[in-house]
Amino acid sequence: MKFLKFLFTFIVSIFFLNSVTAYDFKNVIQISSGKRHTCALQSNGEVYCWGDNLNYQLGSLGNDSSIPKIVPNLNNVVSISAGGQHTCALKKNGSVQCWGLNTFGQLGIPIQLNQPRIASLKEIKELKNIKSISLGENHSCALDNLGDIYCWGDNSEGQLLTNQLSESALPIKNNYISKITMISSGNQHICALHGKGEVFCWGDNRSGQVGNRKIQNKTIVNLVQNLKNIKSIYAGGSSTCALNTSNNLYCWGDNTFSQLGVENTIENKNAKFPVPFKLDHFQDIKDISIGDNHVCGLTKNNTVICWGSNSKNNFQLGTVTKNTIHYLPLEVPNLLDINSISAGGIHTCALKNNGTVYCWGNNFQGQLGNGEFSASYGRPYKVSILNYQEKKQHQYSLACYYYEINNSQSDSGVNQTIYNNSNISYYWGVESKTDETNYASLNGHIEDGFFIETKLTYQNALEYCNNIIYLKNKSAKNLNVLKLYDIKAILQAEIQDFVYPIYFMNPLRNEQIKRIVVFGDSLSDNGNLKEFTHYLPSDPYFKGRFSNGLVWGDYYSIINQVPILNFAYGGAKTKSEINKPMYKIVSFLKSGVRNLITGGMTDYINKYLKNYLNGNTFKGNFTIQSPDETLYVIWIGGNDYLEIMNSKSDYTRLVDNDSYKMSEGIVSNIMNSIYQLQHAGAKHILLLSLPNIGMTPEGILNDNYNFSGGKFKTKEQVYYRLSEIVQIHNSILKQKVEERNSKPLNSLIYYVDINPYLSKFINSENFLDGSKFSYDLMYLNSAYTFKDFDSNTIQLPCYKGEFKRNPVANPFQSQKNLFCADKKEITNVRTLFWDSVHPTSYTHCLIAYVIQHNLGKQQLVNSPSNSIFEYKNYCLANFYERKIYD
Repeated sequence: MKFLKFLFTFIVSIFFLNSVTAYDFKNVIQISSGKRHTCALQSNGEVYCWGDNLNYQLGSLGNDSSIPKIVPNLNNVVSISAGGQHTCALKKNGSVQCWGLNTFGQLGIPIQLNQPRIASLKEIKELKNIKSISLGENHSCALDNLGDIYCWGDNSEGQLLTNQLSESALPIKNNYISKITMISSGNQHICALHGKGEVFCWGDNRSGQVGNRKIQNKTIVNLVQNLKNIKSIYAGGSSTCALNTSNNLYCWGDNTFSQLGVENTIENKNAKFPVPFKLDHFQDIKDISIGDNHVCGLTKNNTVICWGSNSKNNFQLGTVTKNTIHYLPLEVPNLLDINSISAGGIHTCALKNNGTVYCWGNNFQGQLGNGEFSASYGRPYKVSILNYQEKKQHQYSLACYYYEINNSQSDSGVNQTIYNNSNISYYWGVESKTDETNYASLNGHIEDGFFIETKLTYQNALEYCNNIIYLKNKSAKNLNVLKLYDIKAILQAEIQDFVYPIYFMNPLRNEQIKRIVVFGDSLSDNGNLKEFTHYLPSDPYFKGRFSNGLVWGDYYSIINQVPILNFAYGGAKTKSEINKPMYKIVSFLKSGVRNLITGGMTDYINKYLKNYLNGNTFKGNFTIQSPDETLYVIWIGGNDYLEIMNSKSDYTRLVDNDSYKMSEGIVSNIMNSIYQLQHAGAKHILLLSLPNIGMTPEGILNDNYNFSGGKFKTKEQVYYRLSEIVQIHNSILKQKVEERNSKPLNSLIYYVDINPYLSKFINSENFLDGSKFSYDLMYLNSAYTFKDFDSNTIQLPCYKGEFKRNPVANPFQSQKNLFCADKKEITNVRTLFWDSVHPTSYTHCLIAYVIQHNLGKQQLVNSPSNSIFEYKNYCLANFYERKIYD
């Protein structure tokens, strides 16, 4: 007996300009793996890249890609090489073109502080008749037909063999050796094979990778001793190997992770080998490739073996093992008929003789090319690609069905897809004979998972759909299936990442503002940074938000049924800082996620203006409404100050000296962004003030202030000084807004100082009438050396572990150091701060009320229909009872 009962179907249509089909990535003749990205050369001379695209090393703008993307405007390529965060291609005519990061001139073009990363291809004019290329971390080298070597880029370890150790965008010829047949670059060292079978190395020698323990001068080329009849050389990370004509393998350099095939000891007695030694137990190898801490080899039988580090979540040896280090080789399972291999930072790819590619290892930037961003499962994945058939329309149907438990059958004529949830199986589909005249418009920004809109009403969907909603591509059958959910269900525990909320038409709304676009930092980020990095911020932060639950934009959107397009990124400053040298960006990473620079607010405003405003469509599936009906919210500036607070010397100078000029510069960045929006047609802009950093746990603790050498001697004095700096910033900001609003523009800036409201919340007061919130906010002061000054008691943040982990050394570390994690305390503890600078979700809900209250005063939206007490109780009922801490 069939239990499936079809109740009702709503049909709408959405049209995409591109038809997408997955198929095998074929016809590859060469692969090259960089630090966190991979590139492949096809037989037709075209290049595809995938993985990390932080610095456009994939050859195009945009985010990381988990599938191969063609490098545009590039053809007739005969060889490729992927480096740290840049890539180069050798063309048939002997020329070289490079793209990606250029902070050291590694692309062969002059360094430009305002353009540190370049997506477009740049040909290096000084290079002619090149026959091979090899890239390191931040340097590049080329070998010409005469056997001469040219290198450019980073020279901090003598890679360019100049006495000044300064970088050069101009290729510099190696005048010490000639008649070279092969070159290979490690992270910061280079090796060359002479026609006589001799090996020369130079550059970084801290791990002995140059092959001579006595070498101290970085600008000396070393002839590696005791090596004869060498036919191939391999440099990678801080290690080097060579293979002779008898297929004997010799290695030297870094062996911290036993990557040289010798077991390292707990005492690190075998961590470095400054001279070559023969690996007697590696007899059947005909080719190898060296990653940062692991090595893979191609055997005579065309199988792959790997050894070295096999860390959890990476499994760069291609198989899951209990031990994280293996000095004896492990065979990568299910890999046969391999033609060549290429090891990246902590991933590896293999090219089969049939032209297909398999990859394994770390995949958080999509470098495995399997369509996912995830931890490694310890096995090779076949690289696939999407075929875009231009200008072919696809119809999508929004279908709502009712289903019964454990039913395995469906009505005839319905395409099936199963969604498993515990013991319940849901079946859904679209009938093939549906009347297409019932189609209505469906708008949304699907790619980044912001929202989808339909003209259907929520009441009808609630009546017929029972909150189970799917988007189905009719013409592609089971492909391109997206699970949707009613926006009111966002608080449900079963809602997972990467499912898409749908906003129904509200026939009762008569407000002017119908959509909100947000620019800002971690105070507004609803998962953008996590989508960018694929793992930050992680548990116990809630679904990519810098809090323990929903943020203010989520609450505002849910309560008022208004879609929000969010361009806020954790770590963003008022202006892009991506032009800093790489060593400074690494220091930002080490200091905590707030300084992970993914670009400034200006970058995201440019992206918005380019792809969304004034009716332009984004990849065929999004059209924004008129700017007359759109409110732009800007809340930014905290990271410009917090970055300084991470340095003891900078922090002390900030507090001790006049900050007016610095605040003027930050405010100028904000106002320039507003001018840009206004020039493009924005009519309504809400600008929130800089929150008082002094009142945060970070500002109260003042760990980085130099009390012994600074002007102030107590934490209380520094607290007041920080509060004064914020007041200076906000007074300049308010003045600039008033000056701008006095001009005859068809646009208005609504400035709201958020700090008086936050001060009320600290004292558990209703900002409307001063009444108390009873016990709802509890403040603890045990973490501080002073308390109760200025009639405020400062609280301990809920998440005591804060966010100062080291995402470079251990980005997957989970710190569940919560004093309010006990579910018994959830109803008793209401804290203002989740970590040292970010509010709790409860506070975010109150901030949403403040924003709606101020917009209501401007008659842009309806004022809150509920009192702040009812609003607050709604926040508690829909957040704290959801067991976020489980």
